Amino acid sequence: MIAQYSIGPSIGPSVGLSAVLLTGSTGHLGCHLLASLTNNPAIHRIYALNRSKNLSVEERHRERFRAAGLDHDNLKSNKIRYFEGDLSAGNLGLSKELYDEVCDSQLHSCVVSFVLRFNNR
Repeated sequence: MIAQYSIGPSIGPSVGLSAVLLTGSTGHLGCHLLASLTNNPAIHRIYALNRSKNLSVEERHRERFRAAGLDHDNLKSNKIRYFEGDLSAGNLGLSKELYDEVCDSQLHSCVVSFVLRFNNR
């Protein structure tokens, strides 16, 4: 599914070790992308940035992986750093230290987002 809808260069061994800022990783497509990134040896860090909700980011990921039939062990990868933030806020709603860490990484970004409207009122 990811390969079918992906555009742009692939992230592979020729790129070198990379970091990815991934938003929307608790969504349907985003959880599949997160699982794929955890298995990619060229990726050394995944910053999983999601909106604040009632459940913790980690619990939302576990629920989504369970619903999608994905391997929960991927969520234990030491590559992943889970964060709650706000894309419309300064520094993405992150602390200055964390924001600087993300900015200083050899970073690729992937924003997974779309609007669902079940009634058009």
